[in-house]
Amino acid sequence: MKGSKSDWYSKTWYTGDKKPVYLITRKIILKWLNKENKGKLLDVGCGYGILTKLMRNKYDAKITAIDYDPESLEKAKKTLEGTDVKVEKQNILELDYEDNTFDVLMSTGYTSAATLPGAIKEVKRVVKPNGVIILDYLRFYNFYYFLSGNFFNRLKRYLGKEDEAQYYFGKFGLKKYFEEDNGLKIEDVKSFYSYPPFLKSNKQKLIFEKTFGKILEPFLARVLILKIRNIK
Repeated sequence: MKGSKSDWYSKTWYTGDKKPVYLITRKIILKWLNKENKGKLLDVGCGYGILTKLMRNKYDAKITAIDYDPESLEKAKKTLEGTDVKVEKQNILELDYEDNTFDVLMSTGYTSAATLPGAIKEVKRVVKPNGVIILDYLRFYNFYYFLSGNFFNRLKRYLGKEDEAQYYFGKFGLKKYFEEDNGLKIEDVKSFYSYPPFLKSNKQKLIFEKTFGKILEPFLARVLILKIRNIK
């Protein structure tokens, strides 16, 4: 019997061909959170809980990990067994938390739950004033996607749909969505996942990211990750 979609995704994200994406994401988040108040942290769409566990080992924070997928939650509970991390089933569009509960909210995986249309209002609600929100997005306007043949189909699908288009149309669309429409402040944006498909080893991929990827990022990067301040 074949594994579920979530099972395949988590395996490729943590240990498979996309592990360099996870490693880069992890490095960026740790740098961003280094000097932030991390009293209460919410990991949205925690998957297997591997990044959650890293956060718990790194920081003395009260951490809650949530997902909507039952299989992911079971995996996360096993990963986080023996820690004080709370693992809960939650719907990002209707979070069962009081206003201003968390100092940090993160949601990663470049198809992360907190980037669903409409989710940002709940994200903003549960994060404290001056709290930090970290989200990542698929950046579809890149050279690889253009070559795949899906570029124009995706463009037609999202063109004119403001609740979805901001995830794909880059930094200007994200700035409008978060700052102008939702009263948040983007403090930093990183682009990565530029390495070509023909590179086989994770070492080669990471070397590419640190060298050619930095130069070619405007054309090749498939992922945007944002650090956002809740200035409500």
